[in-house]
Amino acid sequence: MTMRTMKRIAIGCLVLVAGLLLGQELGIWGNNQFSVINVSAVSPVALTNKSVYVPQVTILGKSAPRQANSGIVYISPRSADNIQAFPVSPDGQVILKAPAGYVIDLSKWYLDPVIANDGVTLIY
Repeated sequence: MTMRTMKRIAIGCLVLVAGLLLGQELGIWGNNQFSVINVSAVSPVALTNKSVYVPQVTILGKSAPRQANSGIVYISPRSADNIQAFPVSPDGQVILKAPAGYVIDLSKWYLDPVIANDGVTLIY
């Protein structure tokens, strides 16, 4: 690979990242990204308040874009308190992927933060 090709690749990557950041700032990612913020660490809350069916979802440990959580949050398809199985560390991520031919209903998954006001950002 020549130096000229590597420079072109680097510039292309910078343009892509700049476009993604600008899209995030302008809110043009729109319908396929949203945040769930839990204002009370008392009990788990559903990831969505209505059925949303997706083949895959990326769950980021952020209570808002560019804002990492203060502590670990837990997610699970179970709504009882303190039994959520998957930890999401601050600024970490978990990817849930349904088997081929199936989907995940986000309203059946629950968020249980340890610290109030922590949450997750979902990208699907």
